[in-house]
Amino acid sequence: ASLCPHVHLPLQSGSDAVLARMRRRYSAQQFLDRVRSLRAARPDIALTTDLIVGFPGETRDDFERTLALVGEVGFVDSFSFKYSPRPHTRAADFEDAVDADEAQARLEALQALQRELTLAYHRGRVGETTRVLVAGDSRRGRSQRSGRDPYHRVVNFAARADGGPRPGSFATLALVDATPHSLIGEDPCARTGLPTVKASARPTDGTVRSVVAEG
Repeated sequence: ASLCPHVHLPLQSGSDAVLARMRRRYSAQQFLDRVRSLRAARPDIALTTDLIVGFPGETRDDFERTLALVGEVGFVDSFSFKYSPRPHTRAADFEDAVDADEAQARLEALQALQRELTLAYHRGRVGETTRVLVAGDSRRGRSQRSGRDPYHRVVNFAARADGGPRPGSFATLALVDATPHSLIGEDPCARTGLPTVKASARPTDGTVRSVVAEG
């Protein structure tokens, strides 16, 4: 069986005590076992996750366990948030809320660690070649295109003189630089004017077919 090179695997917390209070049906060790199984099946897999800090009753030790587990797994990226009560939830009735300033400090520490992990992963990929599904202009405007590769990483690269490649096209890019937020690619077609490959529907036999399109 084939395994996608990117998997989003929500963790929420690295503390078994907090996971139990969240009513999660796994422990930190079980989460790590799942990570090891995924990497055994596909060593290059990129893992992303969801994390919550400041859940009611979370101690400093609980938070340190989260930091340690995030570092051990080496998540490529994460979506992290401070806990906020939601109506009609069990946790909304908990009385041992974490101080707001402390929760903010924990969030900032977690996000600082994640920036380091993300940048390290991105730098480790410089020199590779990847295939990107072009989404459109980057935040820098029409002079630069943006898309995602099979590892769900944002790749930005210069547009060709003819305005291509267009959204919906695939571009094969050399990864030449990295930032904490994206990879920087170089499109050989920007120099050569070669056609890009346009995405097409996946047939029922599981193969991927494509058609060549100018720009």
